[in-house]
Amino acid sequence: MPLKAPERESRATISRPAAVAVRALSKTFPGRDGAVEALDRVSFEAKAGEALGLVGPSGCGKSTLLEVIAGLEPATGGEVTVRGKCVLMPQRDLLLPWRTALDNAALAPQLQGASRTAARRRANALFERFGIADFARARPSELSGGMRQRVAFARTLLADRPVLLLDEPFASLDSITRAELQEWLLAALVQEPRTTVLVTHDIEEALFLCDRVLVMSRRPGTIAAELEPALDRTAPRTEVVTSAEFSRLRLRALEALA
Repeated sequence: MPLKAPERESRATISRPAAVAVRALSKTFPGRDGAVEALDRVSFEAKAGEALGLVGPSGCGKSTLLEVIAGLEPATGGEVTVRGKCVLMPQRDLLLPWRTALDNAALAPQLQGASRTAARRRANALFERFGIADFARARPSELSGGMRQRVAFARTLLADRPVLLLDEPFASLDSITRAELQEWLLAALVQEPRTTVLVTHDIEEALFLCDRVLVMSRRPGTIAAELEPALDRTAPRTEVVTSAEFSRLRLRALEALA
């Protein structure tokens, strides 16, 4: 279900401290024929309140980079600094089939010590704001793929972390549902602002959702280009993605990937 069209300032141009700082980060994995280099001295910052996109081909180390930032994988070299705590939303929604949508979302505050009643109250308030309250009592098997991702994102927000790490959250969806969810996510981040690092292989998705976009090279992944979309996201999505500026940025990203 759609949320109100977002009205947000361009956060990329505002001077704010770094919420995530990555410095000369390298990552290698052991392989049958020797070490496999996944990341090669990657450096960037995500400012507080900024939506930063990481776009690149499959296998370039995007997901590995998020796992290192989240502390799930150790770095081989370099360092990562995160102000406050972060929460990772993986590609799969990982909803528990025996719980309702509301109780799946409420699991995050429950794991932090909130009572079931308090956790459900918080989840219900978020469902109301996000326009998904009608599905609160549904089991995951009764939800569409797009609705499951909405619930998973609500659960991610209810973890109450200042930094969100989103790992291709819409990769499994069809193109129509994916476009709808992009609009929904853009509006949701206006209502519940966080520093967001979004990994995707979809150039248009990154340009539409993010204040800045970093284009990664093929493995070993490194930063090949940086783009700062100056787009009017209060306009309908079709106008944004068909604008001359959007086409120019998309071409620059494709050139960096070549």
